Amino acid sequence: MSEVDRNQDRRVKRTRQVIRDAFIALVGQKGFEAVTVQEITEAADIHRSTFYFHFQDKYDLLEQCNREMFQAFGEALAPPDCRPGEECRFNWHEGLVRHFEHIADNADYYKVMLGENGVPGVAKQLQRIIEDVFYRKLVFLNQADRAPMETPAEALSRFVAAAHLGLIAWWLESDLLYRPAHMARWLGELIEHGPLRSDGAIRGGAPGPVRV
Repeated sequence: MSEVDRNQDRRVKRTRQVIRDAFIALVGQKGFEAVTVQEITEAADIHRSTFYFHFQDKYDLLEQCNREMFQAFGEALAPPDCRPGEECRFNWHEGLVRHFEHIADNADYYKVMLGENGVPGVAKQLQRIIEDVFYRKLVFLNQADRAPMETPAEALSRFVAAAHLGLIAWWLESDLLYRPAHMARWLGELIEHGPLRSDGAIRGGAPGPVRV
């Protein structure tokens, strides 16, 4: 790729990001249905023709934003691809830290989508992604340890996914009060030991508020 092409590619990415940022901010203020393309272009300080060069309408913009974020959300949480017993067995803490780092890097999007003016269906889709990824981890760990599971994997993954997403929502509502590593440790404790057994460990080892 030539220098001219690279510069053009960077400009395109910057323009799309400016449009997305303006769009997410407006959705957070008034809800998706009330947002207009005119408001998006004014907030992004671009011409309507520039908007339509990149997106067909606000629905296309929403779909592309969600598709890209859903993919990144799942990739940040997913364990490595390997067979049971291999050295690449999933590390709970490292995987969850990476996941919470992704949330922090894209906090504006997640605050809006999981907030009062969030788009219906986004939270459910995020939970489905967590459930699917966690279910695959359960299958992998169960095969590796050769231990029977008393609770059906589908039921356990549904339970954990709901709690996982709830913890993310709380963290966002708290303005990312704790670092991703702290959130990862707490979620790991909750997943492995449950809320009652984890309560003392979490409260006893709770670090002071540290903003990212």
